[in-house]
Amino acid sequence: MLDKHSESMRSFLTHAGMCLIKKSNRSEDSRLELDEEIIRTNRLIKLLCQHGPLQPRRCADLMNEKYGYDLGRMEIIEMFKGFRISQDERPDMLSWADDLGRLFMRTLETGKVEDYDAFLLKRDEPISKRRNKHLDIQNRFACLKLCVLIPELGKTEQGEVVEKFGQVFAKYYLYDISDGLAEYCNAGKNHHAKAAKAGRASEDETGKRKIAQLEKALERSDMMLRDLQDEFDQRLEESKIKELVDFFSRLNSDKYGRILDELLNIRRGVSLLKKQRYELPPEIGGLLILTQKLTQFVRDSGINPIMKPQEVKQVKATDIEFCDYEGKPFATKDEAKAIKVISPGWIYTDKDLQIARPKVKEVVGNE
Repeated sequence: MLDKHSESMRSFLTHAGMCLIKKSNRSEDSRLELDEEIIRTNRLIKLLCQHGPLQPRRCADLMNEKYGYDLGRMEIIEMFKGFRISQDERPDMLSWADDLGRLFMRTLETGKVEDYDAFLLKRDEPISKRRNKHLDIQNRFACLKLCVLIPELGKTEQGEVVEKFGQVFAKYYLYDISDGLAEYCNAGKNHHAKAAKAGRASEDETGKRKIAQLEKALERSDMMLRDLQDEFDQRLEESKIKELVDFFSRLNSDKYGRILDELLNIRRGVSLLKKQRYELPPEIGGLLILTQKLTQFVRDSGINPIMKPQEVKQVKATDIEFCDYEGKPFATKDEAKAIKVISPGWIYTDKDLQIARPKVKEVVGNE
């Protein structure tokens, strides 16, 4: 049974608290980290760490109930996409976080170096195949999972500070927690060190250990500053991409008559007329050239349709999770239905970003 009032546990929580305050102060100085989107995403991750895998609708209900948001199913799906892990990888991520949490608690209960070794091994185990060290959500899952298990790790007098941490601060706070856990296990300057034969390190050994810890802290601070700069550059690039995505999203909005969809329809119609050897009036030649150039501009910008317009195919509910679906609800996850693509949806191929969701309709009878 974990004793939170023991001297070693109080020392561990004090270490974590000091590191949390330092990270919090740096976070307050960084506009990059004070993003409402980061806070909202961290709260969603905490709910997943508490409740396990949840459907988007259930996530939205819990977020709205606990934090006073007004989120819907599609907003949660967009947040899931922001995790940069596939739908199949999400359960693996949560399972990994659960395993890490169990090893963390076991290490606190036993104080054994071998348990700490197992914790470190699990911490550094990659989950996503598409990892980017500056955009890796795995560190946030790990950090928030530990804060769910030991709430004191995420709180200061200013409240839930850890909710403000993006990828970089979460990563280095996780390292701070790991360092504190090493000290908790009497691991010395590295976690393989053995306790002194007399049961107590000499003053010289203690001094050397402190120097090594300070050198390690300085090196890690330098690494964190470099990572923060890299993350800032990355997010600056993302903001430019977002502007591009927003532009094409507006082009395909109802307000502007779904211009991207209409370009496809015109191309398909003209191609059909040419196959039928229909002579197009010369008066519309300029319009066809304009359509051709617009289509080329869209393609050159990396914008492509997701589905084939008017296509009819069999799908399951998971196949159209990111689509607007019109029809009767799927009875089970394995039920298959015939659907027709009403609007193909659009994607920014270079960055795998969805611009417009496909619209599909259930095919009933002889439709």
